[in-house]
Formats: sequence, C-alpha cells, structure tokens
Amino acid sequence: MGVRVPPSALLNTLSHDSSYREGGFLVFFNLKSKDLDIQLNKKSPLEASIKITLKELDYQPKVEEKVKEYARKAQLKGFRKGKVPISVIKQMYGKSILADEINHLLSHSLQDYIKENKLKLIGEPIPDLDKSKAIDWDNQADFDFEYEIGLVDDFTYDIGKKLKVNGYEIEADHKSIEETIENLQIQHGKVENPSISEESDSLFGILTEVNGEFGIECLIDIPKIESKFKQKFTGVKKGDLIEFDLKNAISDITYLKSIISLDDDKIKGLNDSFSFEIKNVNRKVKADFNQEFFDKILGPGTVNNLDTFKER
Repeated sequence: MGVRVPPSALLNTLSHDSSYREGGFLVFFNLKSKDLDIQLNKKSPLEASIKITLKELDYQPKVEEKVKEYARKAQLKGFRKGKVPISVIKQMYGKSILADEINHLLSHSLQDYIKENKLKLIGEPIPDLDKSKAIDWDNQADFDFEYEIGLVDDFTYDIGKKLKVNGYEIEADHKSIEETIENLQIQHGKVENPSISEESDSLFGILTEVNGEFGIECLIDIPKIESKFKQKFTGVKKGDLIEFDLKNAISDITYLKSIISLDDDKIKGLNDSFSFEIKNVNRKVKADFNQEFFDKILGPGTVNNLDTFKER
C-alpha cells in the first residue's frame, strides 16, 4: 500500500510492550501510540504480520471534516452552494468518504510504523483481502486490518574492496507523472450535478427489487457497470427510471455488497430484475491547478506553480 501524500507523524510517540517465547520464533509486540493500536506478530526471522486496529475516535474527526468540506463545495439541485445539509452529504457520500479516510490513515500509519521500527522488508506489505471484504461499512465502528510482510534477516558478507558495480538513477517517466497528477486532481476535485449523465458519472437514487421487497437509496458508479449495460445509465437525467438485471450489470460482488449492504446469501435470494429511480447525477470535477491545490498535496507554501509542482 503506497503513501499518497507526504508522511504524517502519527507514530512519533510509541510505548512498547513486548514478549518473547523461548525455544521458538514467535515474537509478539504491542506498540501503541496515543491514536492507534499496532501489533507486530513475528512468525519467523523472515515472516511476520502487522495488525492495525482503528477505533472510531481515530478516524471520525477527519471523516467529519471531509463531510463538511463536501457540504461547502457541493452543488446539488435544490440547494444553494454551501448550504447542502450534512445529512444529505452523509447519505450520498458518507460511505465512500469513510473508506477513503481509513485508507489514507492506514497508508500513513503502516509506512510510518515500518520506518519508526526500522523493519527491513522484502517487497511490499500484502493486505489480508478476505478480512477486508468481510467489513460491514454500515454498522462497524472499529476495524482490524492485517498485512503479511517478508523480512530481511541480518547477515554479513565480505565483498572486498576491488568489486565494482554499476549504479543506476531511476527517473519517473512523463506518463507516470501526468497520470499521478490527474488522479490527485480527481481526488481533490468537487462534485457537480449535471442534467445528463456521462460514462464517468455516478447516479444517486432509489434501487428497488421488481416483484420483491428489497429497496434502498444508494449511489451507483457508472464505471463499475458492465459494458453492455452502461448505455442504460448514460444519457439519463433526474427522474428517469432504469430497469436492468442487477447481478449481471454489477458483476463485482464486493462492489455490489458495498452499495446495497447485503451479504452473499441475501444477494443470492434477490430477484435479477431491478429498477433504479434517479434522484441526482453526480460528476467529480477535477481540481484546478492553484495555490490551494498545491498546498493540499505538498504542504502550505511549498510550491507556487505547476512546473515546480511536477518537479517535486
């Protein structure tokens, strides 16, 4: 998991409780900061796992701050700019904001923990995807995340003074830089409500099971829709009613569970035919290249123009 912005200092103050079982490799550390509970389980000299436990207090302030920021910038029909109720923002974007902030916190915390404890890794930490998929984003307040890591064991080797090796300086190519900057623009952009939908938009509305009992308000990302169904969701507007095969239109079961908040067994029991009444078309507009954008990414006053930003 990579760091998306400059490292934070969440783990600057650590208190250590450690235990070691003689006669085996199992070593267990419980490292706590004032914010987070992080545990290292060393299974052998070369294998270990890192468990990060997040309590509601760890992430909720940032989530609330982001919700308020959305409310200030959102342009929804029926509301003046900056006057969209917090409850509406939470209903429309609350789950995605929560997931994004938790991902952001995990990314920083994991990398900071590795640096603070001088862990020598082989490759990158590998998240436990099965446990992540089991998360109930609607009802859970506390979360556990685990990562498998490979360790480099201590060793010495005398290479001698006569050995010569080539050194290479790796530079990021132009395409990678441009893609990264575009992703940052999208991430820090604003939400607008166009009258007609396009393939990159999201639709907020009421999803109802035809000839069934299930119904829910949800946000559907058109890019997540299978190609042969996308035409039903593009070129539509507020008030339109779309009828479609839910399970075939959204084949990514993890994404489907995230928008309708049901487990595998309950999803299997649903009818295939669904209707979706559109309440709003949402479009994420890229952030402009201005001082506010530069400050958010690299810190206040670090750069003041696009060329320097790209260089950094």
